[in-house]
Amino acid sequence: MKNSLKIGTATLFLFMIFSVSAMPFVASAEIQPGTLKTKAGLVPCGNKPGDTEQCDFNDLLALGMNLIKYLVLLSIPLAAISFAWAGFLYLSSGGSEEQAKKAKKIFWQVLTGFLFVITAWLIVYTLTSLLKTDFSLLK
Repeated sequence: MKNSLKIGTATLFLFMIFSVSAMPFVASAEIQPGTLKTKAGLVPCGNKPGDTEQCDFNDLLALGMNLIKYLVLLSIPLAAISFAWAGFLYLSSGGSEEQAKKAKKIFWQVLTGFLFVITAWLIVYTLTSLLKTDFSLLK
């Protein structure tokens, strides 16, 4: 009985965390004006039947930016859920060294992965910003 209560409470807690963390996806479902391309979808060109527009280098850059943007938006709630789970494990360890070490390991792995994702976004954003303008090191 106690074990099923713990499982039910943990399931409800994870569902609530997921529901709250999914709200930004629902709220920002439209494309913002002034972005690189204003067409919907990951591929900004040729995504409609009968569309004769040819893809160019800027469309390739937009695709890279769109992919990274979606991956970052996906990683934020996943990281939040993982941090919450690590915190829950740490708080419920009850003096168990093994459980506390497991929680700390999860925390550091999630932090390392999230920093990796943010660093990848920064690199891609910087490179695409430099490539889509007339940037030159010789000027």
